[in-house]
Amino acid sequence: MPQPALFNFTLQKEARTITVERSFNAPLDPVWAAFTEADILCQWWAPKPYACVIQSLDFREGGRWLYCMEGPQGDRHHCFFDYETVRPKTYYMGHDGFCDEQGKPTDMIPSTKWENRFSEENGTTVVRMLLIFESEEALAKMIEMGFKEGFTMGLDQLDQLFTEQKFYHGTKADLKAGDLIEPGNHSNYGQQKKARFVYLTATLDAATWGAELAQGEGRGRVYIVEPTGHYENDPNLTDKRFKGNPTKSYRTKAALRVVGEVKDWQGHAPEQLQAMKDHLQRLKEQGIEAIED
Repeated sequence: MPQPALFNFTLQKEARTITVERSFNAPLDPVWAAFTEADILCQWWAPKPYACVIQSLDFREGGRWLYCMEGPQGDRHHCFFDYETVRPKTYYMGHDGFCDEQGKPTDMIPSTKWENRFSEENGTTVVRMLLIFESEEALAKMIEMGFKEGFTMGLDQLDQLFTEQKFYHGTKADLKAGDLIEPGNHSNYGQQKKARFVYLTATLDAATWGAELAQGEGRGRVYIVEPTGHYENDPNLTDKRFKGNPTKSYRTKAALRVVGEVKDWQGHAPEQLQAMKDHLQRLKEQGIEAIED
């Protein structure tokens, strides 16, 4: 059963700091992605009814994030975040502030230093954020502008994204709700050895490929599943081979529990499917195996 979310908001005027602690019932990989990848970050960063419109995001040491908070009447508040230190899936630090449309800082509020730390235990990830202001006046102005209420709403929106997240698994196995999908099935790659992991995805398209390319007889099926334990990014599609996780593909050594089936999924065009099969055959001939470490 998911644990109640941890939330602490601590303001220390004399130290000119705000410390925010928030837990999410999700593993480290997707939480880190939610703070560092544009397609997820834009979904929760702005408190409703504002929207976060991202102009550019270059997440690396020396990189910059440019975005604006857009209101329902079209008003825009442009902001930047300059990344200074990045320790993947552990920590990043930088300065943020208000700017004009071209990214030139304004004097609305002096830039604020952020130190964000990430840690995971038993499938729950805690993010600890330390904001250091240049002066007590800058801190007071940020609080007066409603930072606590707005940022709390944003974090709640992120929590809701994780709560509503659906996962899929494509296969040719005939399963029913309550059945478990466990590691040990043959991989679709290379010599098709038994896999130490079982794979899941948050996109229907990736699950469709899984159903179409799965080993065995019968028709492909796409199931809605829930992980029973820790899951992490699938390095065959992320991290070691691609930037980010565009297909939202994960792997786990724990079982997946079937909670439903997608009946109306649409397969890829025959030429797309054949091209993918040809690609997998070339990988096999080259001796390229699925990453299992």
